[in-house]
Amino acid sequence: MVRDQDWGCSRPFGKSGFPLTVQALAEACRGFLYWGMFYTYIIYSKTRDQYYTGSTSVEVELRLKRHNEGWTRSTKAGIPWELKYYRSFSEKSEALKWEYAVKRQKSRAFIERLIASPENEIEG
Repeated sequence: MVRDQDWGCSRPFGKSGFPLTVQALAEACRGFLYWGMFYTYIIYSKTRDQYYTGSTSVEVELRLKRHNEGWTRSTKAGIPWELKYYRSFSEKSEALKWEYAVKRQKSRAFIERLIASPENEIEG
């Protein structure tokens, strides 16, 4: 029998003992398993008038939801947060490098230029 900690998510078997479909397993494990992309993102808090830069391997919208639910101590006081920028990478190391490059700038003007740039993958 497979235990939860072996998968990092819900059990991969249904009540009948048979394996779940790929779609059911993916939904059960959403946010826990690597599915192919890594992201660097910038969110903004109107309440604190502050930007936050981070990186993630889960969908950006799910990560934003977690910030707004208070999962992260450093962003809890700024709820609600709005997604202002994201960029996707195929390698985790590249997403982390870009996150650190943005943070090293320590510049609000740089972040606002980045948000307005064509490399911002937010549609609209």
